[in-house]
Order: sequence, then C-alpha cells, then structure tokens
Amino acid sequence: MSLLGIVVALPEELPTLSLKKIPPSVLNSVLIICSGAGSENARKAAETLIANGATHLISWGCAAALSPELKSGDLTLASILFDANHLQINLESAWHKSVTTLLANYLPIHTGTLLESKNIVSLSSEKKQLHEQTQAIVLDMESVAIAKVAQEKNLPF
Repeated sequence: MSLLGIVVALPEELPTLSLKKIPPSVLNSVLIICSGAGSENARKAAETLIANGATHLISWGCAAALSPELKSGDLTLASILFDANHLQINLESAWHKSVTTLLANYLPIHTGTLLESKNIVSLSSEKKQLHEQTQAIVLDMESVAIAKVAQEKNLPF
C-alpha cells in the first residue's frame, strides 16, 4: 500500500492544500507534516514521514514566482530542481508523470525548473535576475531537501 507524505513548511500554507475532492479512502493514505521554513527543517520532516511509513513524498507550499508568466495561486510541478550549489535533480519518474497528467485534467499546471534558495527572496528585481540567469520558474527553500531525502531512500518525489 502506498502512503503519501506531504511536507508543508508553514502553517499558513496548509489552507492552500485542498483535500475536499479527495475520497476518504485516499485520505487514509496521506500523512501531512508542517516542517518550519528552511532545508534542514524540511529534511527532518521528510525523514519523519518516511519513519512513519511514507512511500511517496510531496513538497507543498507557496513558492516565489520567478517567471513573469506565473500568477499568484498558479500550480507548479517542478520537473527539474537546482540546489543552491547548482546540483541538478531530474524528476522524470513514472509517478511524477502520472501525477502531472492526472492533475492537468482538473486545473492548469506549470512545469519547469525550481531553484533552491537559502533565504527569502522578496525583491522583484532579484526574482527577475534569477529567472534570467537560470530560467527557473519558481524558487523555494524546502523542495530540494525533500527531493534529496526521497532520492537517498529511493522513493518517488
């Protein structure tokens, strides 16, 4: 049986994770943890989910939009991650593709590169510069850490 582990960094991000349309039988297969901001907190949360039986990991939250095409509330599913040291992580798994296809039936999805940040980037000029330098569409502080834990444990992310 699959058990989905979802890491949400901040309690304020939790309401954006709408589970209303998910059947109760599926909700019995979901663990959600609020990690706190930052990669170290996200790593610990992912390890806690795995210790409690999670077989698949998701990073959920509000990322900083780098692409001018994105609007507040747009759903992004990263296909490539770059950590703060420019290490690339590809997410082209069968599970990732099936989740992307499934969700695309219900709402618009943006795919592309997610860039890891070690601190909050709030200035639009900084976001524009990061987008131009990397072509990343979003930026966050937790997803790369969770993806690395999933890779170490050979779990889908």
